[in-house]
Amino acid sequence: MAVMTHGSDEEGKIVENQRIINSDTKYATTVNEPVKDILDRVYTRLMENLNKRESNKDPSPICTVEYLAPEPSPVSLPTSVAVAVDESSRTYRLPTDAALLPNPDVWLEALAGPSSELASCTSHIASGGFANHYIEGRDLSYRNAYLRVHGHAVGSGDINSVGIEQHFSADALKSFTISQELVQKYCSSTHITSKYYKMAADESQLAPMDIFFGIGISQLTSILTTPPLHRGLLGIIHLSHSTNYQVSLTALENIESGQKISFTSRFYRKGNLIAICEDVLVIRGQYAAYNQMFRSMDEPVRRMQTESDEDATALGAKEWFIFKDGSEPLSIMRGDVLEFRLHSHYQFKSNEIYSKIKTAGPVYRLLPSGEYEHIADVYYENNDAYDNYVIQFLNESQLSDASTVNFEYDSTLVLQNGISGGLSFKAPSVNWEFAHASGDQSMAHTNPYVAAYTGESEMTCHRMWTSAASRAVVERVVADSDPRRMRSYSVQFVGNVYPNDKLRVELVHAGMNNWIHDYQWQDSEVAQAKTAYVFTGQGSQFVGMGMDLYMSSTAARDVWDRADRHMLKKYGVSLLKIVQENPREYLVKSGGKKGITNSYTLPLFEQLIPEITRSSKSYTHRCSNGLLNATLFTQPIQTVMSLAQAADMRAHGLIQDDAIFAGHSLGEFGSLAAIAEIVSVEDAVDIALYRGLLLHASVDRDTNGRSQYAMASINPQRVLPGFSELHLLRIVDCIRERKQQLLEVINYNVQGQQYVVTGHVESLNDMCLIAHELSKRSLSSAELEEGNILQDIIDGILSATPDMQLQEDSRMNYPYPWR
Repeated sequence: MAVMTHGSDEEGKIVENQRIINSDTKYATTVNEPVKDILDRVYTRLMENLNKRESNKDPSPICTVEYLAPEPSPVSLPTSVAVAVDESSRTYRLPTDAALLPNPDVWLEALAGPSSELASCTSHIASGGFANHYIEGRDLSYRNAYLRVHGHAVGSGDINSVGIEQHFSADALKSFTISQELVQKYCSSTHITSKYYKMAADESQLAPMDIFFGIGISQLTSILTTPPLHRGLLGIIHLSHSTNYQVSLTALENIESGQKISFTSRFYRKGNLIAICEDVLVIRGQYAAYNQMFRSMDEPVRRMQTESDEDATALGAKEWFIFKDGSEPLSIMRGDVLEFRLHSHYQFKSNEIYSKIKTAGPVYRLLPSGEYEHIADVYYENNDAYDNYVIQFLNESQLSDASTVNFEYDSTLVLQNGISGGLSFKAPSVNWEFAHASGDQSMAHTNPYVAAYTGESEMTCHRMWTSAASRAVVERVVADSDPRRMRSYSVQFVGNVYPNDKLRVELVHAGMNNWIHDYQWQDSEVAQAKTAYVFTGQGSQFVGMGMDLYMSSTAARDVWDRADRHMLKKYGVSLLKIVQENPREYLVKSGGKKGITNSYTLPLFEQLIPEITRSSKSYTHRCSNGLLNATLFTQPIQTVMSLAQAADMRAHGLIQDDAIFAGHSLGEFGSLAAIAEIVSVEDAVDIALYRGLLLHASVDRDTNGRSQYAMASINPQRVLPGFSELHLLRIVDCIRERKQQLLEVINYNVQGQQYVVTGHVESLNDMCLIAHELSKRSLSSAELEEGNILQDIIDGILSATPDMQLQEDSRMNYPYPWR
């Protein structure tokens, strides 16, 4: 510690009479207190704290250092300054003639030593004409050390707020490489164990998304250490961090606790943006001047719809709304959906008034095809304003985000291993491993004396370690350790974590956002696991199907109601009535100005239902076991059911944009209509109705709508152990040859588990009876293969079964265990 000394004479020109005019007042106790007394008291208190830290141990082992810095560089003072040195002091006598005073920089360097030394105060000094010069040893030396740790050259010189904003231009961005060694170190320091972060056989390897902070910290440090931001680096804390699985300074503002600094870091690979990181830091106790404060931000994308011609005209007349030039004048129409992608820049005059606001960006019209048309630009500037009128207007007019669904907070607590509340883990005992892995070399986390200087009782863990370790829990529990499903996370830091602290993470499923799970804690977004949506075909219908969802889901009810209105208006039939009541007859009468039978006089109806003619006044649909089982109505009802279920899932954010979808038979069309949305609800009803009508009319029927054909599904595994597809085919072939009737396996749905057989009702009944007889016998696979057991059963059934009645619903309904 440098000692600046004392002495006295009658002229009052001696350095001992220097007084602190404007220093850190927490160290000064009286007016005009000598520097030596202040420094001695700081030294004494430091020794006392060191003794306390060592648990009141004997202080004698603590060595005494006269000068805690390199030896001062020789300084050549002019001969007009008299210097006297003895064993305990150095005394400077200044001339009375101001013209003979030394250069201020030379004089201060003689007093404080070189600027890189660990000096002890930041003060204004006034004596003999020297005023308002900084001795910046503490902050500046820490700033320089911080720069060296991160590989930056030690520079100097203040920059204004514009310089701070532009500190990182596109030219200043630097390349980086995520190495296997870096990933391993980072994962080790944050307890991340996913297999995806280890080198695979194909030499592919992923990296945790929070590793971007470690990559960008070098440039972030370069900004933080730029004067005047470097003051107070020892007291810097992390307020928040978020990553959107993408370094510029984006805001410099004052909050109650100090100077808030916001950063946005964008990361590119082969020219493509791959990640964005946003970090907010606060330097406690330091405040920026208003002319240095600013905020620069990409505004959230906002959409608005022009509800009327007046709305469209009013928007087009805004002076900040500028239509693009083109060969034809552009305009806004009623019902247009417009998307605003804007950037705003704010400069401050006070905490409540902006000295300047600028907002600009493109406006797109959303076309029915899903494409965007660039129709206008926004350009807005205002001075001495309290608010941004463009953003205020858009906030009042914007469409609500239908893609975001919020859940009830208390009902969706995520469980892990059957235990509510998530997982627990322990903070590291030392912070060196994460400091090296992440590049965050802040000494408040690794040096107990620096931590004590900032007012902490002990070193704190890196807040980004807390973020990374907690995000790893989300990844492990919610994403099944698959980092490819992590889309974003944002964390707000509300307190410190200390070494060896036990931490517990609770996860709440807060909602869905475009099929992405939103988990409340860090506000993480996790993509659904890859999901396939598979739709069933005809045969799964039952009375009342879909009505529970109809009552509970607005989205599903809207689909059913649209389909029902369309069927009533065009075909005179209520689908809801058929689903809910399953009537055996439904009378359709002509009536109204257009006549509801007009659709029945189309050529397709006249060909397939000969009973209907242009002179028909009515027609009665009939089915002996209910019209719900008449193919003509089963197919549109089944399709509407698919549409309603998909609409409900989509309303809850559960349908992935890149979803895999498929369907069986009729379900193939249902999947295209429900997931791909290739047709409207009304068109889907028409197509399914005509498809059902073609199938309905493809076989002869009696007056009650019954035919002599049906279908049955069979699971060989439930017939008999060892019963296989070959045995089923043998039975089908034997019956067809003996009876000389249609019988075929038409669908091989799941090998060894599900087959669909269609044919004559009598032959299908024989097949069912044979399978039932086999299921009652305890035959081994070998016994089934040996002798004539199977053939004997086939012969016995075929010689004993009576003819079956005609069927309408195309299904065999036997209570046999093999179905």
